[in-house]
Amino acid sequence: QRMNLAAAIGRGKLPGVRIDLDRVVDANAPNIVEAVNQRILGGTASAQTLKVMADQTKGVKAPKLRRQIALTLALGSPDFQRQ
Repeated sequence: QRMNLAAAIGRGKLPGVRIDLDRVVDANAPNIVEAVNQRILGGTASAQTLKVMADQTKGVKAPKLRRQIALTLALGSPDFQRQ
């Protein structure tokens, strides 16, 4: 459930909720993992969460898809739940 909710938010497709993802995190940020860490996790992501986000976004060329993946992983992470 947690990851499904995180994925829906990351895609900006949560029914009944409008999210301007461009205002949350710029899809063209030079380092999307660090941008998501700062904006969503307040810079507190664990080394494991950072590694997972980096591994999963590596090689993804489409900026909005890269952002979607990073947001989903951050929102579904244990780090987010601890906040």
